[in-house]
Amino acid sequence: MPLLAALPEDRLRALWSHSLPRRHHAGEVILSAGEPAEYLLLLLRGRVSVATTTAAGRVVRFGDWTGPCAPNKVAVIDGRGHTATLTAVTHCTVRSLPRSRFEELVDDVPAVRRHVLRLLAQVRRDGLVEVTRHTVAVLAPELLALRATESGPRTSYRRNHMG
Repeated sequence: MPLLAALPEDRLRALWSHSLPRRHHAGEVILSAGEPAEYLLLLLRGRVSVATTTAAGRVVRFGDWTGPCAPNKVAVIDGRGHTATLTAVTHCTVRSLPRSRFEELVDDVPAVRRHVLRLLAQVRRDGLVEVTRHTVAVLAPELLALRATESGPRTSYRRNHMG
């Protein structure tokens, strides 16, 4: 798992001793939207689906994650809770690392800190790209309509007075 790849063996053993092993069957909810993010989920084997339900009842799927990975890193980092539900697509083997232990890793291990910083930069970049796409999709028709109304009189003026 990239997040833990640079850890020395002794640190990895200590981490494992502080994490809780669990297994989940296909179809089982592992984490629910709205729950506090008290543990970093280390998905060792298996695949999870990540989705949320809007206030209007529409299900929005964010995709599937296959282990090894830590699919709830952002929720654990920002501490504001899970914004999506993780459901096992296949049989999953996980370990749950207390948030305080994860924060210690971020504080103490430069490689983990760099990984988290890259993740946050990517999340920010993806968010900016999405905002830009949304803004263009919303504003482009309005700008085209505005340009058409602005160029209409000028074209007409030129034809009538300059031509």
